[in-house]
Amino acid sequence: MRKITNWTKQQIAEFRVLENHTDSPMTAIHYIIKDSIGISEYPELHNKYVTNDDIDDIPFAQDIIDLMSGKAEFKEEKYVFLLKGFRPIENLRYALTRNDETTRSDFGYYAKDNASKYSWFHFTEHEAKELIENAGLHYDDFEKIEVPQDDD
Repeated sequence: MRKITNWTKQQIAEFRVLENHTDSPMTAIHYIIKDSIGISEYPELHNKYVTNDDIDDIPFAQDIIDLMSGKAEFKEEKYVFLLKGFRPIENLRYALTRNDETTRSDFGYYAKDNASKYSWFHFTEHEAKELIENAGLHYDDFEKIEVPQDDD
């Protein structure tokens, strides 16, 4: 899968909103480039588009198409999300974990040394917020610990 690295956090956040409004990459691109009386619904993405040289428009459009078709993803920081205050055993914490490679989530015990070893504890902020809220919990009840990134 292609990793997209040249977007700001604000552009990524706007794209997350945009992708929830449409399933069509072409409609998404239309929303980004349209500019009704100087006001865009997605100003960071619009500015990224208008400040590109014509030659850069093609990779930007390809990013949108690949992101929406599942062929690309943002290279985002990964974290371990620990439930604050819950320690059934001194060295263990309750953490958000993947129970398989789908978007389903579960909660499991975490020992501090396991954070960078096991990918099933690693989530982006976007993934974690969605999974925690879908579980009926509150994102603020979790502490996040950054996971060292490998260069993939």
